[in-house]
This record gives sequence, C-alpha cells and structure tokens, in this order.
Amino acid sequence: MTIPRLLPTLLPTLSPALPPSVNTVAYDGECPWCKREIAFYKKLDAKAQYRWLNIRTQPLSLRRLGIDPYDALAELHVVDKQGQLHSGLQAHIHLWASLPGYCHLARLLQKYPAMAWVSHCTYRVFARVRPYFQRLSRLAKKTASTLKRGR
Repeated sequence: MTIPRLLPTLLPTLSPALPPSVNTVAYDGECPWCKREIAFYKKLDAKAQYRWLNIRTQPLSLRRLGIDPYDALAELHVVDKQGQLHSGLQAHIHLWASLPGYCHLARLLQKYPAMAWVSHCTYRVFARVRPYFQRLSRLAKKTASTLKRGR
C-alpha cells in the first residue's frame, strides 16, 4: 500500500472538532501529579459527567476535539458538551463546578476575578515548572533505589 492510499484513511481521524456527547477532560497520563489529581476527580464524578482522556495514549482523540497535543501537555483541557474548549484554570473551574465539594471553589473563583487571576498566574507557573519537578522526582526515586541496593 502506498502512502497516498493511506492518507485518505487518516483524514477522518483528523477531522475538525465536533461537540462531544459528554464533557471531556484531557490530561497528561504520564505526569504523577496529574494522574493523582485525575484519579481523585474520577472518584468524585459519581454521575459520570466526564470522559477522561489520557493524552499520552489517545493522541488522535485530541485532534478530534480540536486540542493541540503540545498545548495539552502544558495544561489541563476540558471540552464541554457544547464543544467549547476550556484550558488551564478555566478547565479546572468547569470541572470543579460539577464535582461535590468543589462547586463552592468554582463559584468563588467566578465571583472574584482578582482571586481567579492570582490562581491563574499560580497555575501557569506550576504548569511551566512541572516537567522539572517530574525529572527531579524520577532522579530522587532512582537515587533512593540505588542506595537501597548498595546496603
């Protein structure tokens, strides 16, 4: 099979964004903090209002939702039922608004723009330094394991 024949079979998977039937959360499944946070949110999502999309294992689904893979690695993304894309703190606010115990936090951030702005800036800083913390964490685990073997 030649490359030109393969191209048409790939095009439907790269189609423009279509509104999903449920809210979709796109997260980095290789990030330890992200995995813990999402596991916690999944437990709170008793009504199954969200589809949880690990961007590392389902990259083509990202494209269907209109999310750039590089942007998805940088911060959390939520696509609501209407197809509207929320990213960063806005994605968290959308998610929190429907989770028990977090709806109050979402309302607080929506009501007070100054608080939301500080939270947004804090989130952006964390999103930028997260890869460095992940590397340090892996290095610390590797060093601890080496030290244990040396005893």
